[in-house]
Amino acid sequence: MLKFLAWAMMIFLTSPAFAGDAGPRVVTSIAPLHSLAAQVMAGTGEPTLLMDAAASPHSFALKPSQVRALARADLVIWIGGALEPSLQSVIASLPPRQQVLTLIESRALQRLANRRQAAERSRQAGVGDVIDPHLWLDPDNARHIIRLIATRLQTLDPAHAALYARNAAQADARLRALSHAIAARLEPLHDTPFMVFHDAYQYLEYRFPLNNVGIIRSHPEQGASARRLRRIAHDAKAANVACIFAEPQFAAASLRLFQNTTRVHYLDPLGRGLPAGPDLYQKMMERLIDTLAGCLEHTADGNGMTR
Repeated sequence: MLKFLAWAMMIFLTSPAFAGDAGPRVVTSIAPLHSLAAQVMAGTGEPTLLMDAAASPHSFALKPSQVRALARADLVIWIGGALEPSLQSVIASLPPRQQVLTLIESRALQRLANRRQAAERSRQAGVGDVIDPHLWLDPDNARHIIRLIATRLQTLDPAHAALYARNAAQADARLRALSHAIAARLEPLHDTPFMVFHDAYQYLEYRFPLNNVGIIRSHPEQGASARRLRRIAHDAKAANVACIFAEPQFAAASLRLFQNTTRVHYLDPLGRGLPAGPDLYQKMMERLIDTLAGCLEHTADGNGMTR
């Protein structure tokens, strides 16, 4: 991989910069970031998406063609090594002339401590290890991401600065409307208890106060012991939990223990099955909220399955 990366760097160093009406070459890691970047870039080009939404960014492996895309990029947008560990060494090897927007390091965003790691690792770990990386699930963070992307693009491509500003303003208005709609839908459900398979929704819980009473797996790639699952099932019953939410990117055989007493639904924080592009972020969030609220509303009406 190191030899290939060195060769890819040579391709970049001998490639011409973007010219004419073409915008900067932008590479994004996950589909939600690709969607936000595509909104800002409308009229100048399209960003490149590295990871299909069906894949887990925690375990994604780069292909040679994707390493080449990173080597040729003018701007790389990713969350950080805590979410996309396979990108870390490649991005660290990019030459200084390439811009990298590492969102987990941005103080402009609302950043929350990783609930799994904060207590045990905060003394010795770096910021990317103790910050929850799922920050795009807060629509207010998405608005800040739009601004950060627009600022980088205006620096790289001043000829289109006004267009980037206009696109960013339009995207911001859409995200504000989305945030208001989500708040209205979730407001009656603040106290309704639920559990999640993977601790990916802290930002959603923070922005629109929700009552998450338990996490089945502390890390999505690690299994939960039978003892832990029995304890969680007991806690779920005691808390009158009628909804457990998993994700389609992860196998969830451990959820079978809960299926007789709770509703198991799937929340998708990446936009699986949706066409990549500017509309994906809003459609992903609307679908996620429909699934979440649909189950919680059923429970709040007194029709849940908890026994």
